[in-house]
Amino acid sequence: MKELKNIAATGSYCNVFSLFVLPSFSPSRRFTVYSPVRPEKGHRPFVAFSTWRSDLDAEKLRSPIERLRYPKDLSPTIENDTLWLTDAEPGEIEQRIRSIAIPLYLGPPSVVGCDGTRFEFQYDALFFGATIHWWEDRPQEWRPFTETLIQIANELEERRQKTAQLAKTASTKS
Repeated sequence: MKELKNIAATGSYCNVFSLFVLPSFSPSRRFTVYSPVRPEKGHRPFVAFSTWRSDLDAEKLRSPIERLRYPKDLSPTIENDTLWLTDAEPGEIEQRIRSIAIPLYLGPPSVVGCDGTRFEFQYDALFFGATIHWWEDRPQEWRPFTETLIQIANELEERRQKTAQLAKTASTKS
């Protein structure tokens, strides 16, 4: 999980925000939107996708015999991918999020659960930032915000998959 939480820093790009999707029983994912600090030729905004393939790692521990096939110190299986964006898209995405007000103090929680999906949103600017996390579709008061973030993540993931499929199709035709 530590490897999934490590967000790469770079001098020529700024991290617009990150969204973590952490289901109980399937691979966890991180979406991080990056934008160039200065618009220069060749620097385009992008989304970095990181997925911890916990399903593959769990298989390595399926039995003592299976475990012996791997090194003593196991590293998590992290898959990374990139989706290039247009220059305007990070601002458009940020505006969709920025326009939603969310109350920060909600009182005691009204729900209990142990399975499901935990989400985390991280925004870190130079002099301020925020990390907000929630479970499933709670708290209800945050729903406009959380639903928008999940919708953005789904849109980006769908584009990533389509782009990968087009690249795969183009490489098989060559």
